[in-house]
Amino acid sequence: MNIYCSQYLELLQSIAIPNKYTKCYLAIITNASSRGMNKELAKASIGYLESHHIVPKSFGLVNKNIKENQIFLTAKEHFISHHLLIKMMTGQYLQKMIFGLHQLCSSNKFHKRMKISARLYERIQSMASQAKQGKQWANDGKIMIATAELPEGFQWGRLPNNITKFFCNNGVDEIYVDECPEGYIVGQIPKYKFTNGVTDVLRAICPPGFWPGQTFRHSEKSKKKMTGLKWFTNGKDTVRTRKCPSGFYPGITRKQKAVGKYHWFTNGIENKLTIECPDNFWAGKTVKNSKNKGYRCFTNGESFTLRKDCPEGFWLGAPQTGLHHYTNGVSNTLSAVCPEGFRAGVTSVRKANKWFTNGTENKKAEVCPDGFKPGRCDLQKNRRWFTDGSKNKMCNIQPNGFWPGYTSSNKKRFTNGNKNILTYECPAGFWPGVTMKKKTP
Repeated sequence: MNIYCSQYLELLQSIAIPNKYTKCYLAIITNASSRGMNKELAKASIGYLESHHIVPKSFGLVNKNIKENQIFLTAKEHFISHHLLIKMMTGQYLQKMIFGLHQLCSSNKFHKRMKISARLYERIQSMASQAKQGKQWANDGKIMIATAELPEGFQWGRLPNNITKFFCNNGVDEIYVDECPEGYIVGQIPKYKFTNGVTDVLRAICPPGFWPGQTFRHSEKSKKKMTGLKWFTNGKDTVRTRKCPSGFYPGITRKQKAVGKYHWFTNGIENKLTIECPDNFWAGKTVKNSKNKGYRCFTNGESFTLRKDCPEGFWLGAPQTGLHHYTNGVSNTLSAVCPEGFRAGVTSVRKANKWFTNGTENKKAEVCPDGFKPGRCDLQKNRRWFTDGSKNKMCNIQPNGFWPGYTSSNKKRFTNGNKNILTYECPAGFWPGVTMKKKTP
């Protein structure tokens, strides 16, 4: 038997009545300890098991978190053990074990307990009723207890059902009171979600370096679909693709909602949280990226670009707000005024995505080439062998100087006693055959 198990059995035996029920309880625990203190091992050999405290934790004699005080019993052994504990205890320990057996036999929406006979149910209920006699409810304003003597700080009676406490706040602190003090309003401080792209927090005011919203984390399946995708921005719009579009650079520009009276403004490189938009800034937020270090924003009054060096006709600064996207159905532009022949909107430019074949070659183009037809040809399926008498090639079209067929190699092996070669004719000093070289030990 486990040394710790015997230690707790001795402790229980010292407070129990020395009768046959105590001996029977000790025998059940000793038999269960022989199966092992590991639930998984015991469950694999027996089946369904339930956890049981050798010295009941309601006695207050042993720390609740000590695992050595736990043993694993079958459902039948568990019920019999609690029934035996009633017959081997006296005083306050008896009352606690009566309530323990009563709870074990009671069912609720979370636990469906075992079925017992009508005689045993009557006996358990009568013992539980007798254990409650002489006790009254007492409370300290927060909790209720059933006791025969009134503890310090308690008063007789139950807690009232119509407690009128509620939350009040002054915009900074929250209190839970019966009456709302001066300078406070009823209710809790509203909290919002803020994120910095990595972590999310719940605050009443946006912390520095955070913005409203939350960061969504993708599953492994989504991550596989997004391999190779990168974020690109032109300072206002953000796209996610594998190649950087024209006029974009690596990074993310976030359009932020107002945080109180403050708003986020950016010039493509730097972000500021202010009440009014600074000069050469516009509403939004640019996520700083190590790849765009050294870049600056240049403008010609209508459009802008982010470069390390100032292009011709541009100067350092940001464009005025009010830029819009315009398209002519082929190309897109960003301007404050709609150019001639353009209209508001964006046209997605797609690459050629049609295949054409002539039976021996496949091409991807917008228009079908001469001699081709839509579709793809299995080039591997139409390959054949061609030969020029000495060499063999496998291809779709017959090469110059070749004809259909296959020429087998007529090379032979020759040796001079030291060296072996493979050729069509016997060289001088060689003769047909192979010389085997012995490995030196």
